[in-house]
Amino acid sequence: MAGRFQLVQSVYQSLFLHSFSVYQLPSCILKHLSACARNFIWSGDLSSQKLVTVDWSMVCGPKKEGGLGLCDLASLNLTALLSFGWDALQSYSLWGSFARQRFPLSPYRNQNIYLRSSVWHGLKRALPILNNNSRWIIGDGRSVSFWFDKCLDEPIISPLFSIISPKVLPRVSDVIEAQSWSLPDYFSNLFPSIVQQILRLPLPLNAKDDKLIWEPSPTGKFSFSSGYHLIRRRHSDCAWAKVIWKHFIPPRLSILAWRLFHDKLPTEDALQRRGISLASICCLCHNSEESTAHLFFGCRISRQLWRWLACQFGTSLPLPDSLVAFWDVYVRKPFSKQLHNLWIFAGLSTISAIWKARNKFIFEGRPIYFHRLCMSINSAIVHGGKFIPGYSQGFDTRIISSLRIQPIPRKAPTILPVLWSPPWFPWLSLIQMVCLKEIPVLLHVEEFSGIAMVVFSEVSANGLVIATLFLQSYQQLLLVLSLLISGVGTVFGWKVIVLVLFLLFNHLILILLGLFIRNGLFVWIAFGK
Repeated sequence: MAGRFQLVQSVYQSLFLHSFSVYQLPSCILKHLSACARNFIWSGDLSSQKLVTVDWSMVCGPKKEGGLGLCDLASLNLTALLSFGWDALQSYSLWGSFARQRFPLSPYRNQNIYLRSSVWHGLKRALPILNNNSRWIIGDGRSVSFWFDKCLDEPIISPLFSIISPKVLPRVSDVIEAQSWSLPDYFSNLFPSIVQQILRLPLPLNAKDDKLIWEPSPTGKFSFSSGYHLIRRRHSDCAWAKVIWKHFIPPRLSILAWRLFHDKLPTEDALQRRGISLASICCLCHNSEESTAHLFFGCRISRQLWRWLACQFGTSLPLPDSLVAFWDVYVRKPFSKQLHNLWIFAGLSTISAIWKARNKFIFEGRPIYFHRLCMSINSAIVHGGKFIPGYSQGFDTRIISSLRIQPIPRKAPTILPVLWSPPWFPWLSLIQMVCLKEIPVLLHVEEFSGIAMVVFSEVSANGLVIATLFLQSYQQLLLVLSLLISGVGTVFGWKVIVLVLFLLFNHLILILLGLFIRNGLFVWIAFGK
């Protein structure tokens, strides 16, 4: 199934991107293509449909929401039309100029008319979505309709069309004089709330072209991904999805776990719920009916297998009856990074070993032996553990070595020397760093003429700011110090500022240490030769 999924994701869906970008395909064709993709993933046959499958809308969701990351063809077609329409609205290319003259793209024009064009049907569907999720940034106002285009949260015409004729002020440029707003008095008297919203819109100092931005994107530019996420069907995030989709886990294990968490494995109880009459019995213990929870976590043999796996990793594992509760306990083991990744891989390999043994018993009649299951899991851990990333430390290193896997030691921190020398000319240096521990004041003063000033923020703040300033006179020192104390603390709201000033002038070293708090200033001065 993993191989068929990769074919659909990389080949099948990319075949339609060109036609999707221009035309709106009929819904019956899109449904038929989606059905073919669904049947191929689950059964390998375009016309054969499986009984136990995950809902297709869930399959087409992102992996973090419990899907497989496929794209729904209908949403893909509409997103391509959005991209096509966005280029027609704001592009200065030959196609954009032609489309604005050929089609009624503006929201104040009738967009429900019939045109003899093969692309207008798709554009007509995309334009309302584009108009509702875009906004104009006012430049000179010549390209923006005062009534119908969206500059505020909604077009101005929406609440006012029945009161004022929209022909009075056709363009935003009609209410702009010398790059400032100049609204009519009657409009200001009738609609003061709307006028306040308009006056809050900033205008550039110099007139420039108006700009259309895409609101769902933080950059204001339309992207295919932002358009698709806007129109696709959304689901809640799944905590287990972040664990099973790792680059070091083979796709076949991830997809098997994905089906297990959705309870869509064709166990005997699932087949009974879909109308198939059969006598159900667990192939491991032969004492209970087969269900997903019993087969993997409730059966006597499967419980013994999970306890054996926990012993291999030097830990214990409670076995709740619920799959979600079991997995929540399983992934919370406080291992180092390499051992934790290996622990996740071993758990998915155990699920795969149980499912393979069950299928071989049902379809081939092979008996199930506990030691064969253990050997199968051990073999998977040894072969797959070579590609497990992370680091190991302490007792975890011995556990990884006992599993016949090479431990990866944690890299030692690299210490880089930082050398500083004063410049030849006056200059200002401002550096922002992160401060995690208490700041030790340790400075080395060389023979140079000038002042070195260091500013520290509070230890609990988000960062540490260091400023180095070289001056040539004592008057400049007093001026900079007064401006710094009166301005920096007020603007940035720092609670503690430590100033270390060094002055080398006439063989005298002046050290001034000031502690600035919101309610006072304390100064300590020492002179020396």
